Amino acid sequence: MGLPVHRIDGDMLFVSEKDDAWDHEKIRQDRSAAEDGEQTAWDRWYSGATRFDSRTFPKEYLKDGADPVYWHMRRLPWQAVTQIQDQVSSVLMKTRALVEAFAHGLKRADGLKLHGGQDVDWPGNHDGKHLSNADVQLLVDVLGIDVVLDVGRAVFLASMPLNEDEKKR
Repeated sequence: MGLPVHRIDGDMLFVSEKDDAWDHEKIRQDRSAAEDGEQTAWDRWYSGATRFDSRTFPKEYLKDGADPVYWHMRRLPWQAVTQIQDQVSSVLMKTRALVEAFAHGLKRADGLKLHGGQDVDWPGNHDGKHLSNADVQLLVDVLGIDVVLDVGRAVFLASMPLNEDEKKR
């Protein structure tokens, strides 16, 4: 395996798999056309292999004219990753762990439309801060728990320790 094309310290950008902006038919077609064991650009990106580096974002899989919610993330400190990793291994604690990753790993979301003029106090506006419980609850209510868990999963994957290829840079 060669050197990665992503940056470990790059801007991290995520669009949930649950977002209607994805062209799931194109994703299926490209998977079918891929050679055995080969991943599509979308699969590499969604698996976290690119650390969701914005330069590797697979925009070719978005529907024409789509307006997705772009989640801007930050890496979690190693202490938080270790704690979340312990919790993710427990089925009972997995949801809580991914919601914690969501709350602590977000900077902001572009394209998020909340009803009734509600707003979220994005942690990107406050260094070292995270989403409040009230803001997390608002986002769960508006988006559903599946989107929150999907974004939390992305934060967790992007925050994992460096792999051997990434260390060689």
